[in-house]
Amino acid sequence: MPVDSVGSDAPVAERNCAIPLPMPRSLAWPKLAFGAALVACVGLAIGVRVAFGPHVREDAFITLRYAENIAAGQGFVFNLGERVLGTTTPLFALLLAALARLGLDPAFAAIAIGILSDAGAMVILSLIAARFLKPLAVVFVLMLYALLSPIVSYAVSGMETSLYVLLILSSVLAYASGKMRFAGLLCALLVFTRPDGLILPTVFFFHALVYKRNGLLDALVVFVIVLAPWVAFATTYFGSPIPQSMIAKASVDFAPDSALSLRNFLWYFSDVDNRWFLPLSPVFILGILQLKRERAPALLMAWALAYSAAFIASNKFLFPLTPFEWYFVPLLAPFVLGIGAGLENVVSFIARLAGAARGWLYVGAAFTVGAVLLIGYGAVLRYQHSELGKAVGGRETVYAKLASQMAEMGVQDEPVAAYEIGAFAYRYPGPILDLWGLVSPKVVGIDSYNILYQARPPWIMTYADMLPDEVTNSTWFQREYKPVYALGTWEGRRATLFRRYSETTNAAEGAALGVLGESMELLKVDVKVQPLQPDREALHVTLVWKALRRIDQRYTVFTHLRDGSNRLIGQHDGEPQGNEHSTTLWQAGETVVDKHDLVVDNRRLGSDALLVVGAYKTGAVEQLLRWSKPTVPVWPHELRIRLSSLDVQR
Repeated sequence: MPVDSVGSDAPVAERNCAIPLPMPRSLAWPKLAFGAALVACVGLAIGVRVAFGPHVREDAFITLRYAENIAAGQGFVFNLGERVLGTTTPLFALLLAALARLGLDPAFAAIAIGILSDAGAMVILSLIAARFLKPLAVVFVLMLYALLSPIVSYAVSGMETSLYVLLILSSVLAYASGKMRFAGLLCALLVFTRPDGLILPTVFFFHALVYKRNGLLDALVVFVIVLAPWVAFATTYFGSPIPQSMIAKASVDFAPDSALSLRNFLWYFSDVDNRWFLPLSPVFILGILQLKRERAPALLMAWALAYSAAFIASNKFLFPLTPFEWYFVPLLAPFVLGIGAGLENVVSFIARLAGAARGWLYVGAAFTVGAVLLIGYGAVLRYQHSELGKAVGGRETVYAKLASQMAEMGVQDEPVAAYEIGAFAYRYPGPILDLWGLVSPKVVGIDSYNILYQARPPWIMTYADMLPDEVTNSTWFQREYKPVYALGTWEGRRATLFRRYSETTNAAEGAALGVLGESMELLKVDVKVQPLQPDREALHVTLVWKALRRIDQRYTVFTHLRDGSNRLIGQHDGEPQGNEHSTTLWQAGETVVDKHDLVVDNRRLGSDALLVVGAYKTGAVEQLLRWSKPTVPVWPHELRIRLSSLDVQR
């Protein structure tokens, strides 16, 4: 009969008829003691992750926005009405949507799933490790999994990484135990979670063909039955089951050379600056040979080799050049398994060399290695917590604040162009033009200059240094876009909201409304009213000015809203174009489009409401400019226009 070279050398038929757990060797400890150690390690992992706290990443927010739209009945969409599969983890998005329908916050649910998935992964990992390792070595494996900073940080990242690892380990255990139909189900869920999950069932398929494993056809049938409905739906709904985000990333060459992924792979597992994997890697190498003793760890290692080869060949291991560390994290499960085997080999070698009782050596090793892990990698974890806090605070938190600024201005349905769309779009409900193309297929293969030149979005949200020089130096961009709000970060970068002040072609039609001072002629006033909440509205006021001559003084323009009793109910003061095009920069004859946003209580916004426009010397509010030649009612320093007389857009 054929034998399986990556498992037990028992006949195939005999090996497939049961799921023998490794009781004799691994559970030499009393079952209660081993169970208590397992519970303690899982408890440690949960406690560490809760203490580490949530650090939801940029890419996670993309899936979270999909989940919220699904839960709200808006469809599987990122932008309302646009059927684009911009998330690479549809199963995770649907799971979060289901939990959101039950009333859970999607971000909280994503973190909870991450922590619980890690706990489940540790249980499965212990079952795999217990097949060929002694109990203390199993405990070392679990302690490492509980403490390694990338595993911890991605459990609370809001991403699907921990669920993905749990499905990998569960699939390996099911397949190695001969549960082929269950393995087919888990593999289908794995691919549904992430497209690169297809690597594992491919490994299983070729292994089953070579070693003539029973149940391959059953596994394939289950795999297809589970996955086919999603493929059919995605093809019909989106046009393709392939995520747009994969297509977009494939079109962008992040890597400066073809060997970058290989160098990053070697660097990652020999790092001594941040994660301190270098002391662990030699121990892992010592334990690799021991992984061949049992089918489950051998298959896990075969998957790790295939996975690494695929990502190196496609040059996708781009961390730390890009923040895509999550591609490395699944490899840490076989990594810690090999380390456990290596530690056991080291202890066995010392025992033979010393001629001592191995039991005492294992007890000593337990305390020594446990102390090293807790102290050493606990310190690394604290350092990573600090570094990650700065990273998230300099990106995701800043984007969230910019979205809040948009809300304060009452802007919620105007298109915004951005390179990094997740954290901003999760809090901004309007349409997003994704300049990388993750959710905007029309931009793939087109450079930023042409995208922005053709689209002319009302807003651009980005770090200023991400915009190409050819855009920022162009005449049309400098003329039309002004940075109206910016936030600096600890690393010295500035995340900026650029607003478009487009030319108004019909601004000069009809008589001017009046002249402010001697140089500022008001040509036109447009008002757009936008409902925000049942009792709140935003008034987006556009003022079109003409400079009659050069102006030597900076002036602040105010737009106030007063009710019929002359009580102030809304106000916005600012230098023209978001304080970025002051009156001293105006050229004689230039037309300047200025925008002001007022958020008001609509219960006080009656038909007799007045829009009041004026200006004062910047920094001296008491030095008001006087109006002359008004065509509407005016006080000396205030041009008053009844809202009911304007063609208000609603």
